[in-house]
Amino acid sequence: SDCSRNICSTRQLADYDLVTWNTQNASLLPQGSGFIKRDGALFTVQINWWEGGNSEGPGEYQRLNLSAEL
Repeated sequence: SDCSRNICSTRQLADYDLVTWNTQNASLLPQGSGFIKRDGALFTVQINWWEGGNSEGPGEYQRLNLSAEL
């Protein structure tokens, strides 16, 4: 559901935000994706992308994690 144009539940809005965020990740970063994980009061945001290879070697996935306890 497009929550920018429709009334959505909290869950629908969370799903919409995640899809929108990952669409932006994919358009800004090569094979960009991300997720948010909650473990009690600890929240972790992770962004993944492909760092292409060059003449010195093959590429590899990169990962950025940010964690905060609320």
